[in-house]
Amino acid sequence: MGTLTNTIYPRIVVYSVGSTPDDGPFDIPFPFADEDEVDVYVDNVEIFAFTVTQATQFGTDGNSVTLDVPVQNALVSIVSNVGAQRSLAEIFVQSELSQEVDRIYGVLQEMAERGLFTLPDNLSIDATGRILRNLGAPVLDDDAATKGYADTTVAAAQTFADAAEVAEAAATAAEAAAAAEAAAAEASALLALSAQENLFNAYQGQWLTATFYEQGQVVKEDGNLYLALLDHTSGVFATDLSGGNWDLFLPKGPAGAGSGDLLAANNLSDVGDLGVALSNLSGALASSTAINGLQFDFLNPIRPLAMIKLGTGPHPGGFPGATANDFLVHFQADSDSQSQLGIRRNNPPELWFRRKHAGVWDSWYRMATENYVDAAIAAIPTPGVDTEDGPDPASGTEVDFDGLTTPTEIDFFLDGVSLSGTDHLLFQLKTAPGTVITTGYDGITTLMGAGGNVFVTKTNGIPLYNNSATYLLDGVVRFRRQPGGNIWRADGIIRRAGSSLKLLVQGSLDLGGSTLTGIRLRPEGANTLDAGDVSIRWR
Repeated sequence: MGTLTNTIYPRIVVYSVGSTPDDGPFDIPFPFADEDEVDVYVDNVEIFAFTVTQATQFGTDGNSVTLDVPVQNALVSIVSNVGAQRSLAEIFVQSELSQEVDRIYGVLQEMAERGLFTLPDNLSIDATGRILRNLGAPVLDDDAATKGYADTTVAAAQTFADAAEVAEAAATAAEAAAAAEAAAAEASALLALSAQENLFNAYQGQWLTATFYEQGQVVKEDGNLYLALLDHTSGVFATDLSGGNWDLFLPKGPAGAGSGDLLAANNLSDVGDLGVALSNLSGALASSTAINGLQFDFLNPIRPLAMIKLGTGPHPGGFPGATANDFLVHFQADSDSQSQLGIRRNNPPELWFRRKHAGVWDSWYRMATENYVDAAIAAIPTPGVDTEDGPDPASGTEVDFDGLTTPTEIDFFLDGVSLSGTDHLLFQLKTAPGTVITTGYDGITTLMGAGGNVFVTKTNGIPLYNNSATYLLDGVVRFRRQPGGNIWRADGIIRRAGSSLKLLVQGSLDLGGSTLTGIRLRPEGANTLDAGDVSIRWR
């Protein structure tokens, strides 16, 4: 038989049945009139397959309940259920008075044991560990919330948080892809420069004896270029060549007829008769043509090169920015296939190029010199670099973070922040250290808790809900610039420390043509910040 482990009230008794199956009998310690006044529950589920043995009516000796089917590892509850059996006008005899008093006492006991109790403070009710069922959905702020309502609200908040996380991951991936593309372009430019630099570094000029040469270096000897195959110290060139230290890299061209100095520093500008000079070089002056206001003389029959003298004064017809101190080289294969190379002798030097094809000259474009590429690479901003500011103490009437340079994303961190009163907090964007935007916001904050949701909307900032000076706020609110415009959007979840209450923050502001340079956190009214730290991270 089961063991009586807990008599909560005189008319409710609970028996604990162990692993051995047991069907009773289970004693009934309270008085009752008949078996209709006895209910039986197994693990809080009412059953009807049982037999009541009543040895004494309105007594407590020998009365018991026997189950039709044994139970194990269960709680068996025997519950009094007297109920009202008389109408108000029914007459009973004196001999039944004692029984009727017992019945009334039993009903009162059941009401006391099954009811809800108002605690001494007269502000709260003690359910004595029971579960309230079949509650309606809350409507007012102080209505009780069901478990289903709370689960639905939390699930909605989680869905929002998941969506925000997915959006953040997508934005991060896009930034990483852009950074990778920029890095690849920079690496390509550096590789091109490296190849050019290696060629210049490899050339050592005229071969010298008693000189140490490294493998891969290039020298000139008797008009030819030679490539060093081994590290060595030079002796006699012919001996070094036959010994396998050198290999012919580029042979010199065939000797031309005639005489003249093609390496003069003045580039033949002092030649009195250009035709005679060309004849001495086995060439002939084919024509003299003005192109874009500049004079060019062509060689025949090879005709790949024109003279490089611009003349005096500015030359609007030349390459961009050309002056009398600059040079223009003209190349021509035939009358229709021509090209020009402009050399601007400033510091650093510039190279410009254009060509003529199908009778039409292309526009000039600037060629990439080493200095030009170095300057372009140096001007590339480093992508995705995070800048942090803080932590700063949350005190006074506002906290400002200024000096943000073209940000696209700002994380605002709160660590134990509180106010001196019940003012709401406001986030406000700044376009200069002294210019705070106080209108045009579409801001909302929602307080989520077991008692339901409370929200506040603002147009003078992105709000943080507050209704107590004792709450400490922890969390982060992220501000991001929407692509394709200058609309800034905010979202975040802030927790009230020491409680299950959370603040869901959302909002936006269109800055139009203004540039965001800072952000402010302040109370909406006359309260002050009196605890915690704030900091930002922006990129």
